[in-house]
Amino acid sequence: MSLDVLQSAQPYCDLMLYDIKAVDSDIHRRGTGSGNEQTLANLAWLDSVGQPLWIRMPVIGGYNDQSDDLARRFDLVAGLTCVKRVDVLPYHEYGVGKYQALGWDYPLGGEASVSTEKIALIRELAQAHGVAINVAEE
Repeated sequence: MSLDVLQSAQPYCDLMLYDIKAVDSDIHRRGTGSGNEQTLANLAWLDSVGQPLWIRMPVIGGYNDQSDDLARRFDLVAGLTCVKRVDVLPYHEYGVGKYQALGWDYPLGGEASVSTEKIALIRELAQAHGVAINVAEE
């Protein structure tokens, strides 16, 4: 989203949910098709104007579950002043049935799942970086 569009919407928002899929732009590009420079610039602007934020961090095995990028995401969040909540969202397969019903191929499989060991590591990383998190678990 361009900054001018965000700036026009922001005055009407009491709270914004904001996804951080990766800090590394190459990781972000692999999963979304584009880099994250605008995403991170928008996040910095929102924080600079005092916009209350609810950060969501999707974690997908083999895509954005590398410890170094997770640590960088937690560092980023720790440096923000307006964060009200941080949710870590491990990959799940809830959408598989919808894809099947539409006759579409599901792009991810079980290899994208996040192990309980990885979730424990994510909790440790967050704590080490001073970030309180909620983990969406099945």
